[in-house]
Amino acid sequence: MSQDFLEKVGLLVLTALVTGFAAPFILKRIEERRARDQKRFDADLARQAKLIDAQVTLIENFARLIWEFQLSLINVTYYRGMNPDMYDQARRSYDERSAMMLGSIRAEISKSIRLVPAAMYGDLKALYYDELLVLDSRLSELQKGNYDTPAIRGAWQALNHYAVYELSEKVDALIDRLASTLGLKAASDTVA
Repeated sequence: MSQDFLEKVGLLVLTALVTGFAAPFILKRIEERRARDQKRFDADLARQAKLIDAQVTLIENFARLIWEFQLSLINVTYYRGMNPDMYDQARRSYDERSAMMLGSIRAEISKSIRLVPAAMYGDLKALYYDELLVLDSRLSELQKGNYDTPAIRGAWQALNHYAVYELSEKVDALIDRLASTLGLKAASDTVA
């Protein structure tokens, strides 16, 4: 047996030993890293699913609360000139519930701060402060006036028209933008 042969056999044995120990060690490290990455991916996926669920709930709650408030206000303005008994009932109902409804709407807007982009949060606040609170204040002012005067009657009709048509359009547009911004809107059907 030559020296060269013994060196080659020794090198072969050494390579086999290193490979026998190193390969499983390296494979184990790769598998551990893959498992960590998979756990991180699964956690991110679960977080994303929870975020989407919270965004859907936000839109549903916000829309429901806005429409409850709007319909309550519309009832008061509609029945004011139509039916005194229904007006008194609608007014009492609005007076009893409006603060709670407005508070609930504002609470949903506060929740949105972590679920929507800053610009959309600003749009939601603008609807609340520039539309809803203004309408509530305008209704309170109208209730103090004498309905028998043409100017006050016209103001009641204008408030009803605004709440039914213009506010509805603004709310629908805002909810549509909100859903689009969050990627929660169905793809539009287009006919070629």
